[in-house]
Amino acid sequence: MEIRHLKLIKAASEEGSLTAAGKKLFLTQSALSHQLKEIETEYGVPLFQRIGKKMILTQAGERVLSSAKIILDEIDKTDIDLKNFSPGDKGILRISTECYTCYHWLSKLLKSYHTQFPNVEMQIVAEATRQPMVYLLEGKLDVAIVSSSELNLVEKHRLKEKKLFTDELVVVASKNNRLTKKSHIRAQDFLEETLFLYTVSNDQLDIFQYFLNPAGVTPKKIIKLQLTEAII
Repeated sequence: MEIRHLKLIKAASEEGSLTAAGKKLFLTQSALSHQLKEIETEYGVPLFQRIGKKMILTQAGERVLSSAKIILDEIDKTDIDLKNFSPGDKGILRISTECYTCYHWLSKLLKSYHTQFPNVEMQIVAEATRQPMVYLLEGKLDVAIVSSSELNLVEKHRLKEKKLFTDELVVVASKNNRLTKKSHIRAQDFLEETLFLYTVSNDQLDIFQYFLNPAGVTPKKIIKLQLTEAII
């Protein structure tokens, strides 16, 4: 069964004759008669019964019509959607970051983007937060905001990166903590400190990757929490 057969069944049921259906589909009556014979022969059941000059659907024909309406309607919707998928006009933008704190300021940017492109549906893919690069490469994500991409040769061929800004790494501590009296913090200053971090592996945290590990420093105690509010 092909799309042309579904169009035939729908048009013939609506118009009541192959001649009228042919005018609607811009085909001759003989062409539609041949198509109808094809499908009835293939399944061995009549789809229409002729009462006078009018064509009436059989039970089998009603079943085909039921599916034809759904399928043809979806094809029409898909056709409209694809025509609207010109760059920036309409579509879905899937975005994520590798740091939960980014979501606090990301919403403002998305609001601005929506003002410029109101027909683009934006989806924040929170489950990609810990592995945004993996989701990008698997086609499950369109944009990832990361602190350091470090793309390999294969990834550089498949992805495009753009530097957005420089993010300064700072220490947030109680005003009574000894570190607040320092103008600059060294990795060794954390040897006797309790460090509150997010619940991800240390190799995913910038403070370890770029600050503590190169200096061979491990804080006295590490407590990991899921929420920024809980850490602060």
